[in-house]
Amino acid sequence: RLTQVELESFEPDVVFSYGARPLDLLTQYEARYRGILTGTYLVNGTYASNRWCLDSNFIFTDTQATANHYKKKLLLSPICIGKFINKKSVISETNSRESILMVNPAVEKGGFILAQIVDWFSKYRPDIPFDVVKGRSGWDEIDTAYRSHISKEKPFDNVNAMPHQKNIKTAFKRARITLVPSLWYESGARIIAESLLNKVPC
Repeated sequence: RLTQVELESFEPDVVFSYGARPLDLLTQYEARYRGILTGTYLVNGTYASNRWCLDSNFIFTDTQATANHYKKKLLLSPICIGKFINKKSVISETNSRESILMVNPAVEKGGFILAQIVDWFSKYRPDIPFDVVKGRSGWDEIDTAYRSHISKEKPFDNVNAMPHQKNIKTAFKRARITLVPSLWYESGARIIAESLLNKVPC
């Protein structure tokens, strides 16, 4: 009902959404029923059917790779619009080039691969620190699960667990290299572009 009230009072020209949860689908349906143009932003490769976009007039994506992927997979034709990056919130003015950086150490993003790398460095190069920035997941949960698996009691002391960063440039102040060991489909990992803008290799 709240969606209906908003559409009635705001009278938008376009309703733009992301995702395929019930509220997303119902909002798209209601908007199109009222004659409002609808658009969907597509940046993952997990959809197995077209149910999520049946009420979308336009589908936008960030890379041509994802557009090609869904053209082959579901016979869709997403419009590639690229990425929009605010350099002011991305590029760090200084960089000491001393740490290894990873953002969002979720399991599907390679969190346990990171844990194994951290483990190796703790034994052979403990002088090189890791900066791990929280995204959907943080370092603490990966660290706890990995240490339980290898029967290690003490947390790794070569990791600086950082909270979510409003301006990602803060994370690049010490980065010498960025790790992106993702295990799932990446439409175009934003962190790669942000890292390269900071002249930090991935």
